[in-house]
Amino acid sequence: EFINKRIIDTDPIECDVLYIDADHTEDAAYSDLTRFAPKTKTFIGLHDTSPALRNMGYGVDLAIIRFLKENPQWEIFYEDTKTCGLTVLKRV
Repeated sequence: EFINKRIIDTDPIECDVLYIDADHTEDAAYSDLTRFAPKTKTFIGLHDTSPALRNMGYGVDLAIIRFLKENPQWEIFYEDTKTCGLTVLKRV
């Protein structure tokens, strides 16, 4: 089932794949990760993860670093930092 909603209006549900492309600040992205990861079985994709976007106020890459330090059951599966960046996390 594909659910397309504002993340703030969505309760975490069990899923195989989660894609996060919401508020791009470090704190908001970290909050989304910690809120939804426990219900995600396999992959979490995040957009706008390039460190080059920090000068625009984005901090998704920093949220990922913080999340991975605190959640060793997740690792980076794929990372492309060209242009805007795309990172896929995989449950270990």
